[in-house]
Amino acid sequence: MRPVWNKLMGSVSKLTIKDVAKALNVSTATISNAFNRPDQLSIQLRKKIIEQCKLLGYSGPNNGLKNRRNQRSGIVGVLLSDGLSQSMIDPVDSQFLSGVGKVLDQQGYHCLMLQSLDKIDVLQQRSLETLVDGIIVYGMMRRPSSYQRLLTQHKPLVTVDFTLDSFPSVTIDNLRGARNAAMHALRHGHQRVAIIGLRVVLDECVCRVTEERVLNLASSFGMQRLSGYQEALQEVGIALDDVPVWSMPENSHRQAYPLVYDILSSLQPTLLLCMSDTIALAAMQAASALGLSVPQDLHIVGFDGIPLDENIRPSLTTVYQQSVEKGQAAARVLLGQKDQQHTVLDTQLIVRESCPYTA
Repeated sequence: MRPVWNKLMGSVSKLTIKDVAKALNVSTATISNAFNRPDQLSIQLRKKIIEQCKLLGYSGPNNGLKNRRNQRSGIVGVLLSDGLSQSMIDPVDSQFLSGVGKVLDQQGYHCLMLQSLDKIDVLQQRSLETLVDGIIVYGMMRRPSSYQRLLTQHKPLVTVDFTLDSFPSVTIDNLRGARNAAMHALRHGHQRVAIIGLRVVLDECVCRVTEERVLNLASSFGMQRLSGYQEALQEVGIALDDVPVWSMPENSHRQAYPLVYDILSSLQPTLLLCMSDTIALAAMQAASALGLSVPQDLHIVGFDGIPLDENIRPSLTTVYQQSVEKGQAAARVLLGQKDQQHTVLDTQLIVRESCPYTA
């Protein structure tokens, strides 16, 4: 494989698979296999091709479903990292799926919701390959082997809330949203802070986060939110070692309530930075059970912006994410209606009673 010459860099937006194949001195089939059929190449060759394509600014052949109309089944798979039962009751998941569904309805596609590849067997995986035209992967999977199984699907693929190799992705600006929320809260002068995280470790249990257990995937939404909180803490001079962090494997009241109850009872923080509104609402209930007043005794900040936030009392300060729009963007990318690229949606800090503006 010959070196990639800088003269190609002036027209990266117009590169075709033929241009890239010529630059790398390989066939177009080899380039296509590197992105869509990794099992056809050695690990070393595929890695080298992907790396040089990135240098060129080439993100892979356009595999939008619009190019496969004649061979399509008309079914799009949505792979759920949380599983079916949890996604059905999670308000953020419901908003995301409604966004996906709106676009698929408009284009005459059907949707097949699938449990995580972490849990399906070989027979179910083969069914997945034959049934769907493309896959939207919603949420990071916990087992590294699942990613390799995804790469052998030979299907157009869009990831949501994380990135995977050179496949297109749709995410929100988690780091900036979390940082803005923490900076707002820390203006009250808090020194006793606790962070209640979501999927910050690979362990499928509620646990205290340590450096050894922390998830080594910077693109995951949990790690991005944690980084945002920690940037704000460092900016106001609070040592990260003084701020305990917990991780929950699922976004549920069932897991959040007993955890926050114990934290409030033992550590008595004055500020809780919660990685979801579900956790934050459970924290409000735990605080009330302990006789703590929000916001007089405790400030709470959530993340998601679910509709319930403004109707409870005290109303919840949170970071609003565009969950419906995220689903729409993912579906449009998969269908080839939107350029295949890494789409990042903005967030918005919504200040309410649980952590008001400073006087």
